[in-house]
Amino acid sequence: MLVISSCLDEVAAHRGQLHQMLDQEGAADEVCEWSLTANSAQAAYGLLHQAFEEFAANRARPKHIQVSIFQLEAHVPEFPDPTSKCLTRS
Repeated sequence: MLVISSCLDEVAAHRGQLHQMLDQEGAADEVCEWSLTANSAQAAYGLLHQAFEEFAANRARPKHIQVSIFQLEAHVPEFPDPTSKCLTRS
């Protein structure tokens, strides 16, 4: 299972929001093999690539990727070649 969720960016998180979860990544990490935040389109692509590589190579365990609402609303480049070294987390 791969869960992709939204989260607030740093600026919005410091202002506080009505339905803000203070540590969504930490909560998901308790029930997933890993829970990471993609801070850019490249990081999101890298994490997706990593998740599917791990699903294919190992016992499929839940993964969680959170992406800020700001990033979800942004225009992003086309998915890069999966063999590219630019697919790293940040």
